[in-house]
Amino acid sequence: GYETDRSFVGHSRYQADPISIDAARDLWASYSNIHTKYNCVPQWADLMFDAHGGAVQDRNPDESAFAHRKYLAQLQFNIFWDTETAPDGTAPAGCLEWFDDLYDSTYPYFSGNYSYANYPNANLENHGTNFFESNYERLQEVKLDVDPNSVLDFPQAVKVLTLDCYNDTDCAGDNVVCVVQSDEYFAQCIDCSTESFQDSCMFWNQDMKTTAEA
Repeated sequence: GYETDRSFVGHSRYQADPISIDAARDLWASYSNIHTKYNCVPQWADLMFDAHGGAVQDRNPDESAFAHRKYLAQLQFNIFWDTETAPDGTAPAGCLEWFDDLYDSTYPYFSGNYSYANYPNANLENHGTNFFESNYERLQEVKLDVDPNSVLDFPQAVKVLTLDCYNDTDCAGDNVVCVVQSDEYFAQCIDCSTESFQDSCMFWNQDMKTTAEA
């Protein structure tokens, strides 16, 4: 087989609607400036559309953990580099900057940050929802049954369902909502009345404040 010491980064987005010719040109421009603007010379870089339809859409999104069944396609972003020749095994200069800018440039044309779970992205907030959409809470329930101590864990793993609330129906009272921190490690029922909100917010970290204010 093919053997090499190489590393790669991969991201993905999902396409719900056809994109315009102008959007396709913008996408190509962002991809093709890898050498001229960023002076990046990777071992390999690609941008792939995986068409959906057919058997992918024969099942409903809630029939398995894979929720992204109704989209037209998945857009894959990949970049590879040889760790034997790269300093300290890191990506060549400019390559990760190009990769991140390319990914960010596609946001207006695709379905938010919904992503394929096999492409972990350390910068992706609300990873559970973006990987699994509405199926995430059911996966958390499974996690609680089979791995309650989180032996199988990494930053974007399914988290054990042990929050104080998961949605607004878990909160009692008028004008009270459930706020889940972006890393999904903490949640709290928040009274959105001005006086109560101001009294409580001084005890929250910045992540919780940002989520609650939204």
